[in-house]
Amino acid sequence: MSRCGRARPGRRSAGGPLHAGVAVVVLLLPSWLNLDPWETPPVEEPQGPVVVEHGSGVKTMTTLGAVLDAGRNSWQLKDIRVMVRSALGPIELRGPDNAKRMTKESYLQLSVQIANVGVERDVPLSGWATGLTTDGVRVTDGSGKPLDPAKFEGTFTPDRGRPASRAMPGNASEVRLLFPSPPKKADPIQVHLSGAAIGMPEDIKFRIGATGFQIRPPGSQDIPR
Repeated sequence: MSRCGRARPGRRSAGGPLHAGVAVVVLLLPSWLNLDPWETPPVEEPQGPVVVEHGSGVKTMTTLGAVLDAGRNSWQLKDIRVMVRSALGPIELRGPDNAKRMTKESYLQLSVQIANVGVERDVPLSGWATGLTTDGVRVTDGSGKPLDPAKFEGTFTPDRGRPASRAMPGNASEVRLLFPSPPKKADPIQVHLSGAAIGMPEDIKFRIGATGFQIRPPGSQDIPR
């Protein structure tokens, strides 16, 4: 028999095993080849607001109009997150030539932060969210009685935070709101913020319990974090 018609012993076609190996790599290890998985489940954004737990950042679905614990959670809808910090104590007033003085009275101090946690758009702000007015802000004490915003006459005025007219991606507007110190009761303070000021359909509501207040040290301008 001619040698041309005989297969050499020990040599087999490598095409089959090679193709099978490539298929395994493509199917099971797409990241090695920088390939997207063939079946990637779509990531759906929550349609309603979420509660963001302080510290852990864990998000839980909530409902429009739900009252959140300000000491533990922030409120977020899409790329806008709202957080309220609070304190009780005297405040610093500033006057002409950068003169400073502390009040004898204590005040309820609310620092409301409107943060843009997205990356695509800037969000226009209005009303209370710009620090220009307190319209749309409603604060009630433990008995349900509304607290009127504190008024300051003369040339000495308090710090009003770092408000902005727009919340840019990765930035925030921070508004400082001041109210007379509420009666010393264990019932929580209720804070209602009009959602219209940040382009939201419903009010944003927080509850501040008696243990949620921080006493601001004398001479300290910022609300403790």
